Amino acid sequence: MPIRVTCPGCHTRFNVSEKFSGKEGPCPKCKKTITIPAASEAVQVHAPEGFGPKTAVGKAVFHPIKRKDTRLSPVQMVLIGATIVGFLAVALLMRLGFEDKAAVNSWLLLLGSVLVAVPCVYAGYSFLGNSELGKLEGQELWLRVILCSLAYALVWLTIYLVSYAVGPELGMFAGLALMMALGAGAAYLFLQMDYLMGILHYGLFLGVCILLRTVAGFTAIPYAEPAGSNIDDVLNAQRQANDLAQLVMDTCQPLI
Repeated sequence: MPIRVTCPGCHTRFNVSEKFSGKEGPCPKCKKTITIPAASEAVQVHAPEGFGPKTAVGKAVFHPIKRKDTRLSPVQMVLIGATIVGFLAVALLMRLGFEDKAAVNSWLLLLGSVLVAVPCVYAGYSFLGNSELGKLEGQELWLRVILCSLAYALVWLTIYLVSYAVGPELGMFAGLALMMALGAGAAYLFLQMDYLMGILHYGLFLGVCILLRTVAGFTAIPYAEPAGSNIDDVLNAQRQANDLAQLVMDTCQPLI
């Protein structure tokens, strides 16, 4: 095995044969006389030894834990795809079955947004989640998905309340901005996503909801019609916004 030598004069590094171990000779670059270290003095770098118990042959009993990424299996992809198709079919039936869209109960739409959110939240997390922190999995993942789905659905209340406060036209833009901020916050809180990925994650859910509302014959964003274009629609929107605001107050009252 060759001996690694460093000249003390010019700091040139080179290898010499073991047969010159302990002898003196000139540096091939600066010609200064140097002493070749003995083979036993050469620094040897060994691979780090692992900690923990070992077998009789010296192999580690325990191995590093491998991080598992949350990825959609083919079965899960098919189920999510079938769920989305089912939602589209229901939306189409609502378009054909309800001529007066104002008569549709707001709670039915809110429940529908919860059901839509679950596959959207799970699928979105599979490719937008932060793999550097380790992906959530198992029961903890599903619990967080359900909580995030509930939060995403409740964020829809924002558009109702803002529309009631500032009017349908301005409420559409202000409400959407606030919805995106709150949705990203929910993704950060429940799914440990950074804020930018949280915006994209909530945007996926919002986009699916807008698509389903359009297919069902509703406005893409609730109560985005110009005030006065249809006084019955505006009055109905204000009435439902009052009901939702009262529900929020009743729910939060025990917590105050």
